[in-house]
Amino acid sequence: MDSDEQRYLDTVRKIVFPDEPFDMNSKWAELGADSLDLVELCMQVEELFGVMIDESELAPIETVGQLYRLALHHRSEGISWEAELP
Repeated sequence: MDSDEQRYLDTVRKIVFPDEPFDMNSKWAELGADSLDLVELCMQVEELFGVMIDESELAPIETVGQLYRLALHHRSEGISWEAELP
């Protein structure tokens, strides 16, 4: 596991599942996370990776790993708040 993945998992654990075991294949619904949890986590992930994720992109996200891969994709594509500034 690389350091980005570990930081992401630590963030998920802190915000959504402090006492629940989970991994990258865990489904949000099975873990009891609702859309508000996912939006809150998304904001933390944006800060963690320096990216911007539109809320509409969260709809198809079903697993812990999918959000992580989306954040990495945005980082590799340079989709960040800084890129949106004039």
